Amino acid sequence: MALKSIDTALQIWPTESAWYAYAAELEMQTGNTNDASAHISQALDADPDNADFWLQSAEIRLVSNDLVDAKADLEKSVSFKTQNADTWLKLAEVNRRMGDLSAAIRNVQNAQQLDPANKSLAIKEAQLMFTKKDYDSAVEKGQPYSGRKIRWTRTPM
Repeated sequence: MALKSIDTALQIWPTESAWYAYAAELEMQTGNTNDASAHISQALDADPDNADFWLQSAEIRLVSNDLVDAKADLEKSVSFKTQNADTWLKLAEVNRRMGDLSAAIRNVQNAQQLDPANKSLAIKEAQLMFTKKDYDSAVEKGQPYSGRKIRWTRTPM
């Protein structure tokens, strides 16, 4: 029913990008990623400088595990709206999944600058450092949030 209403709205206002973005959102709720992708592409054609539409496009691509294009869309989104910690965090996750831990750490650091009171971001950065095998930095970063003294010693394997 909602999609039929959106189709009607698109017929009345065919150049209104927000309707295409809303249609993409509804298509995602029904699991129809192909139509969602087509609708968000139309929204972006009408409003290519809209950071939220680029973010929505990235989320659709992530459902399809299209990491390369999702990363490009997230980078476009942050180029238009740099003050969105959540977008930086999503970009960090994509970079982590692609194996670029250094970029993921930088992305989390950008998010932390925007939301310094968010302890989970510091913990996420420590986790990425640990995954990167930068154990000393991971312990240093995570120590204030652990609730206990972390002792780190290297033992040969």
